[in-house]
Amino acid sequence: MQAAARRCPLLNYVVRRLSLNQSLFPYPSMNMFRVVLLALAANFPVAGCAGAQSAGPEAARRAHGTPADSALRALVPTGTTAVWVMGMVPPAGPNEIMLRLQAAMRRDQAFWQQYILEHSRPGQPLPYHVNMGVTRAEYDEALRLMRQIRLAKVGEATLTVRDEGNGPLVLDGGRALPQLTGVVIDLAANQVQTPFGVAARRTRVSPGPEQAATGPWEGELWSREAISGGGSNGVSIKFGVGRLQEGGRGILYYEVKQVAGGRVASQASSILTYDIPSR
Repeated sequence: MQAAARRCPLLNYVVRRLSLNQSLFPYPSMNMFRVVLLALAANFPVAGCAGAQSAGPEAARRAHGTPADSALRALVPTGTTAVWVMGMVPPAGPNEIMLRLQAAMRRDQAFWQQYILEHSRPGQPLPYHVNMGVTRAEYDEALRLMRQIRLAKVGEATLTVRDEGNGPLVLDGGRALPQLTGVVIDLAANQVQTPFGVAARRTRVSPGPEQAATGPWEGELWSREAISGGGSNGVSIKFGVGRLQEGGRGILYYEVKQVAGGRVASQASSILTYDIPSR
């Protein structure tokens, strides 16, 4: 599962947030899904994975100043814009099957850790095991519920973007989105600058059926993976912006993690949607 998460930025986002905290789930009745979803995350349909294509250094150089960059600039709202803060929301209300799965995991955490390690495969659900505490038919129902999880609005905020002419786009998240303050989309240099470093690997994201959680969208993703020493030191940065096919809203995705001495020193993440400005 962790290998799959490294290959797909939004899967990594879901796995990390599910395992570390409950902030993706704004309502108390949803928190019961946290441990269960972590174990089943390999089956989770996440946006922006299979449709991604790396631009490569030469293509990146050609991209600057092209209509593609002009189109990308048009996707980013300038000035102060109302945005929706998004989170992964499971089906509403408690579910007995999920509660029993969660209870089984709590009873034998060592088994579950080993089982996930041995049987997790990218794009595939965990195979059924009697230790899950449910029948095979009930487990199939749990997987069906997993496929109903969608990205949904969990809050509102404002985002300010300063457009310096043909230069960088400078973000300010204010009090509600401080993690975005200081992020700069520099199309001239074909990179995204953050307080944690520069993301210079540009990838095109194309819409596809694998983007079931968010709905199909297309756009650009910049990333940097510079964690060494077996994951003990370094930084991981991902920043994407694009357009949702359904409804035509813009989508902004940002995730950063800084590791020092084998521990997460700092991390931040956001998924926002917004009305694309008319220009």
